[in-house]
Amino acid sequence: MPSLMRPAGDPVYDIGLAVERTALAWQRTILALVVGSVVAARYVSYAVDGPAPILLGAAGTGLGIVALIWTRRRYDKMSSDLKEKRKVHPGGGGHLLLVMGSMLCLSALLVLFVLTRG
Repeated sequence: MPSLMRPAGDPVYDIGLAVERTALAWQRTILALVVGSVVAARYVSYAVDGPAPILLGAAGTGLGIVALIWTRRRYDKMSSDLKEKRKVHPGGGGHLLLVMGSMLCLSALLVLFVLTRG
């Protein structure tokens, strides 16, 4: 996946680079969720019998990857709107729902881990 950062030669069309900074923050957050889901699924699968940890880990990872793609497309759209001096439409909250779903999967994995430790 290419970086969300603006190429070095591109002119700055947004002095504060708010769209770029926001997209990079979302990218970091989502990557942390994806890695957390994979690691948690691996550890919890040793403590819990059955497919639940693997399914939750796969769901959290899959939702995170889709959220990363959505974030990239959203950044591209907003960036091109700014370059062309069009009105910027931030869009709906679809990527927020994807991130929330990934967080819920990771949270469920962690709850499973805590419950099986006692």
